[in-house]
Amino acid sequence: MFEAVKILSTTLFGKRNSIISVKNVTIDFHNYILRFPVETKLRIQALDILSWSASNFQEFSRIIDKSSFPLGRLTMKCDPNLSNFKHEIVKTARILIIDKTTTITRPWMVSRPWIPILRNLTNRYLYLKQSRNESHSHYVNFISSWLENERPVGTSWTGIMKEETVKRVLIYLKMRPEVVAVSDK
Repeated sequence: MFEAVKILSTTLFGKRNSIISVKNVTIDFHNYILRFPVETKLRIQALDILSWSASNFQEFSRIIDKSSFPLGRLTMKCDPNLSNFKHEIVKTARILIIDKTTTITRPWMVSRPWIPILRNLTNRYLYLKQSRNESHSHYVNFISSWLENERPVGTSWTGIMKEETVKRVLIYLKMRPEVVAVSDK
């Protein structure tokens, strides 16, 4: 099987004189070793990683051409307890989509909230899928930190999944003196 994969990889990617341009690359690093011919270089716009591992990405990044960075979009299927969000690829992606994985319940592992992680990310567009565990106070603190740190105009974040949480966040924000309410009048 190894030899068959090697022949296929060499046929598809080997002996190319130029960089291979690809719009979107989807990779699942989970328990796999990716082998490419030494001279392989990919120019990519978007990367979808189905099982984030900073160490595996470090190896994979060797075949990504430097002109691909910063990535236009990075989608990570990850867990807040097990992921490294300080990796350069994560910090520099223009659009960062975090697709939260549901982890097996581990009695010894307390689920880490997402908001402290998001607060430290500097991406222009952040999208957190499937976040149902954050309280309204987490979101209010997150919004406050963005305002206090003067995030650039146009920076956006999406992620609240529960309507009840959205309502509570808006009510709390309206009560704050520095927030100006807009009405129909």
